[in-house]
Amino acid sequence: MFSRRTAVLDALVLIGLVLIGASLYQWFGLPAAMAYAGTMLVVVAVLLMLERGV
Repeated sequence: MFSRRTAVLDALVLIGLVLIGASLYQWFGLPAAMAYAGTMLVVVAVLLMLERGV
């Protein structure tokens, strides 16, 4: 998922995820933003595990 070849794309995706979290915080408050952050952490962890073949 994260490699030197796609570092710019990875950075853009992460920035996009942060912006989505910030907009959720503005619209729905802290609980929604925390739920989103937790979900994204789980998704990224699963993707990294799949990439490593765990």
